[in-house]
Amino acid sequence: MKTVLVILDGAADEPSPLLCGKTPLHAAPTPHLDRMAATGAVGWLNPTPAGQAPGSEAGIPALLGVESTAYGRAAVEAEGRGIQPADGQQALRASLVRVSGPLGDPGTKLVELLDGDAGDRLARNAARFLDGTGVSLYPGTAGRNIMVTPVTTEALTPPHPLRGLPVSLAGQWPCRKVLEALRVHLGGVTLWPWGGGAPFAPRGTSPFTALVAGAELVRGLGRMLGMVVPDVPGATGNTDTCLSAKAHATLALLGRHRAVAVHVEAPDLAAHRRDPLAKAAILRAVDRELIGPLAAGIGNGRLVVTCDHGTSSVSGCHLDGPVPYVSNLPDGTGGNNRFFEGAIGTPVLSPRDLWIMDPVAC
Repeated sequence: MKTVLVILDGAADEPSPLLCGKTPLHAAPTPHLDRMAATGAVGWLNPTPAGQAPGSEAGIPALLGVESTAYGRAAVEAEGRGIQPADGQQALRASLVRVSGPLGDPGTKLVELLDGDAGDRLARNAARFLDGTGVSLYPGTAGRNIMVTPVTTEALTPPHPLRGLPVSLAGQWPCRKVLEALRVHLGGVTLWPWGGGAPFAPRGTSPFTALVAGAELVRGLGRMLGMVVPDVPGATGNTDTCLSAKAHATLALLGRHRAVAVHVEAPDLAAHRRDPLAKAAILRAVDRELIGPLAAGIGNGRLVVTCDHGTSSVSGCHLDGPVPYVSNLPDGTGGNNRFFEGAIGTPVLSPRDLWIMDPVAC
């Protein structure tokens, strides 16, 4: 039986005042997902392994059916982009942030993250400035920049939950002087390195042998798991990604693979930007341009839609807890008229409890 797993990154959310107390998934018109909920199977699962923080680096390997301990996501993103640090170097994720003052000042706060078009332009400027400093920057889209530094550099906490908080880099933190000089050069904007850590060391074999994705982290994970990860024109890993191109590529891969996963980063990005209206619009487009074609094209195969974690469009932070899933094949848990967080009342499963984790079934 053919199998497709759709991972809508960060799709689960909490109610927003801007959506009259609804979540983006509840507010968005999603007739194809609703039809699956009415005639198929629905439920909750917890994609985050015990002891790990909610995020794509934890949830996606679990959904793909492999176990992994906590690891540094930057090295995986670098793999996804073909960036190979030399001996004595390491890759870090480098987010562009605006800070209120010098990095060594105890009162300096993180004002905002810059991950839109303006941030992309600043990243290119930063890369030119860092040339010759011993620190290299590889600009990406949606703020997903990779910084290559000496291995002695310590990675910091991810910046997303730090807005409005003190973020002083006082002391002898490596590269602080370079980042402070960059802050002066960019008028208050600098790079926030994070995502370092142990290498990705999966245990087990994924039942999925092909992956459609634009986000570098997810592409890197797929390659490290030995999956076929094609380059899909228009799959940007950003909010402008071409969903119909992803649907076409997924259905094409089903001709050669029994189990294909497809990942969509856009809901998570909208939530990090604290834009529930944009997130709801993205989910509506996902339903129309991706879920609809996949549901029609998979025939008698299995289609499952879920997410790797929730992301609050109110706070911009990841949510720790179960996420909803829906399948087109009935198991007695369907019957809901809508597919959203509040319409599901079944027990919480682990990814291994789901049929998508069964290599024989796939």
